[in-house]
Amino acid sequence: MASRSVASEEMNSVLEIPYPRDEDRLQDPAPLECGQGFSQQESGHCMDTNECIQFPFVCPRDKPVCVNTYGSYRCRTNKRCSRGYEPNEDGTACVAQVAFLGGYSSAAFRISEPPSRASYLSLGLGLCLQLYAL
Repeated sequence: MASRSVASEEMNSVLEIPYPRDEDRLQDPAPLECGQGFSQQESGHCMDTNECIQFPFVCPRDKPVCVNTYGSYRCRTNKRCSRGYEPNEDGTACVAQVAFLGGYSSAAFRISEPPSRASYLSLGLGLCLQLYAL
């Protein structure tokens, strides 16, 4: 590959660089190397490897549950939870399950838009009814 410096009179101007005739064929691109936790697909793209499926016994006995993460995995304990609850990310406690209705979490407002006036009204009404019941 040839290179040269740009002369001062060539700065801030359009330069035409002819295609070299002795290199008519394109060079093969450098092979793509995917990082740890990723594998190259037939399309050539790197994709996250699911280590929990690829290596089913990757986790030790004291933390037998494998959780796939982006580019890696983690192991957690096999915490048993009551109905309506699920283990937290590290498996140390049970947390309430979150229902997904219409693609959105039922336990919180959508982050992309602020709560509406109707949401505040129903919340306030619910609190009033709770206080009235006391």
